[in-house]
Amino acid sequence: MTPGFRLGPMLLPLVVALAACDERETPAQLQAWINMARNNTTATQAPFVAAPAFIPLSYDAETGSTPFGRPQNAGSGLPRTRPQQRRQAQPLEDFPLESIHMVGTIAQEGRRYVLLQADKIIYQAKPGDYAGKNFGVIRRIADDEIELEELFPAAEGGWTTRQAKLALQGGNK
Repeated sequence: MTPGFRLGPMLLPLVVALAACDERETPAQLQAWINMARNNTTATQAPFVAAPAFIPLSYDAETGSTPFGRPQNAGSGLPRTRPQQRRQAQPLEDFPLESIHMVGTIAQEGRRYVLLQADKIIYQAKPGDYAGKNFGVIRRIADDEIELEELFPAAEGGWTTRQAKLALQGGNK
């Protein structure tokens, strides 16, 4: 095969494309096409829907209620007081979760423990132990992180759970 035959299949689309560019519309032809399209197209507009009337809320400072937030008498069915503890408080509950760092894991007698550092002291904890000020229960211990379930006050006035994780800290301190 000669180089001309390899180049031939690539030149054919190029020649066809250039030939298509030969005929150009004049501005008059383009304007005529725009006018034809404009005349043949019907515009549809959605019917106008009036907005509902605004009714301002009256506020009376004498009643003592606030216009912001929930009314004082709104009940949610959730307990309003902090859950009772039927156990002795654990040392890691004295620290906010943000100040506790995971520094390692160990296994003893077939059980897995996590090493947590708080206030320059290393604590050993297992699943079911508590950490943090929001009733954080350690649910799972992995090599590089632990998963906790915390209990927070809910917007409705009760309590709700939230998942949290502590990742293993690097040794570059």
